[in-house]
Amino acid sequence: PAGPYEAAGTEYTFHMNPDVARSYTDALILQVASSYFDRKRPKRAWHWAPYETGTDNFLGEPEIGIPTAWPYSGSGVHSHHNSADTPDTVDERSLRDLTVVTAAYLYALAAAGEDEALWLADVGLTRGYDGVLQAYEEAFDGVAKAKPEALDSALDRGLKLIDYRMGREQQAIESVSRLAPADRRAQTRAAANALAGQLTAFAQGQQTRLRAAAERRAGAPVQPKAASDLRVADASSMTVRRKRPGTVTFDDLPVPERQGFPSGAWWGPQVSALFWCDGKRNLAEVIELTEMELGPTDFDFVGYFRFLAEKGYVDLVN
Repeated sequence: PAGPYEAAGTEYTFHMNPDVARSYTDALILQVASSYFDRKRPKRAWHWAPYETGTDNFLGEPEIGIPTAWPYSGSGVHSHHNSADTPDTVDERSLRDLTVVTAAYLYALAAAGEDEALWLADVGLTRGYDGVLQAYEEAFDGVAKAKPEALDSALDRGLKLIDYRMGREQQAIESVSRLAPADRRAQTRAAANALAGQLTAFAQGQQTRLRAAAERRAGAPVQPKAASDLRVADASSMTVRRKRPGTVTFDDLPVPERQGFPSGAWWGPQVSALFWCDGKRNLAEVIELTEMELGPTDFDFVGYFRFLAEKGYVDLVN
């Protein structure tokens, strides 16, 4: 809802695309929001947030592949999809803000060509540097807090996390080529790829920093080593093939028959993993990507996807 304009908790949130389908639209919506809200007096509180599943942005999932930014406004009090959700709770000034940003975003997309594509690629590169740095900070925190006997696995995960974030940011930068005219798409793609390539050296520099941090803690060289994961043996022999777009909500399955597995109506490891299943990656790879996106979890991925296959929601290819 468009929250009360003067309420201290009223803010605007822009949810990004899922990591599996990162897009230039993430950088674009933030540029539009910044150019609008940062000029307001008094300034309006706004920020971005990672992807979350909802009917508002399901088009961004990889089986559909339409990049989708999800703008949201609220007051901190949950008042929609319930009996308090009445027209008089919508502040037309907040609604105007959302309308202006959305309209400017859509116009920019509709009018964009090769020049705008390369501008967005450059904006995406700046955002990419930030993303890699955030990955380094998380990885450094893991190394700093790791027990001595777990330092090698903390380093391993940190190095992989930086690689992962680099790949996602590069994917977003390279996606701008779809904005160029068909006869210029190859040239635009090459220019975008060159910009994306600059992140590689930057990410490698952060990995060097992380190795040095681990060695300072250990007082000796540290060789990265993946932590033992009992799920890998079963998961590496399973490949999940999705049968349709969208999440698995279990709306057609009575709760007692769900074996405790969560609905896919809302965001969580079960949805992220489903999105990463492309019929080519094995489930062990999917689990690693999901945990890079959302963090470590004890979710029973093997049991969940076996259950989905048993109920006919997905196919398993061994």
